[in-house]
Amino acid sequence: MRQDTRGSSNPNWKGGPVTLFCIECGLGFSVLHALSKTRKFCSNVCVGRWVSKNRRGDRHANWKGGPKTRIFNKKQTRQRRQRMCKLCGNSGVRKGRHYHPECSPRQGNSKKLLACVDCGVIRTQFVAKNRKAPSRCVACARKHRCGEYNGRWRGGITPQNKKIRASKEYSEWRRQVFERDNHTCVWCGQVSGKLHADHIYPFSLFPNLRFFIQNGRTLCVPCHMKTETYLSGAKRPLNRTGADQAAFLDKALANGAVAGVARSVDDVQALMIHVKPEG
Repeated sequence: MRQDTRGSSNPNWKGGPVTLFCIECGLGFSVLHALSKTRKFCSNVCVGRWVSKNRRGDRHANWKGGPKTRIFNKKQTRQRRQRMCKLCGNSGVRKGRHYHPECSPRQGNSKKLLACVDCGVIRTQFVAKNRKAPSRCVACARKHRCGEYNGRWRGGITPQNKKIRASKEYSEWRRQVFERDNHTCVWCGQVSGKLHADHIYPFSLFPNLRFFIQNGRTLCVPCHMKTETYLSGAKRPLNRTGADQAAFLDKALANGAVAGVARSVDDVQALMIHVKPEG
């Protein structure tokens, strides 16, 4: 804009800033001419003071006529609140409840001493009203729903190997092997991660040593894959050559891990399970 069109030289000149007086505090303040018809306060503080005085109660635009009932404070409201029973409709129900004690649908329920028909153990159990008391304890009832007693029983088609590996004894054996080796691979020293509890004498060939702690060792996955008995490796040489168990194990563990073949539990106790095979 050129210099000769500024201020009073401009044909649209309105006289410059306008001085107004605040309707709340009475102090003067300057505003642009375009805002002179809308500005009434010098600051937001004066706006809040004026609104709190002049727009409350019946002077407010949203006034609805005031409260229709008496207003209680928080303590009085808590004391006067009535909880009604869902059955009889009367007041006096305790906080957090929906019924009077005598109106509760569970009225008549009780704890009874019951004896299991299978194991004979006496237990205390809560029996609901109009319900038949269970004749078996929880453990016996679970057993009664398993196996041939179950509606989906198919004659026992689950492989024996799967049953053993899913048993509590096998889980306990794995836990004890891991704790003994401090969750560390006995070959490469890997700590934690994905570890396997490996049977030194194969699971399939020595059923009497499956849960013997000294017949287990902790191996990581790569080290476990290097063993001669990984997966079905324990059976392949027997099927291919017809060699007996002793000859197979002498060959599979001939790298210094075991000297000879264990034929009893006493022989297994002398195994050197923490020696890594050569190669």
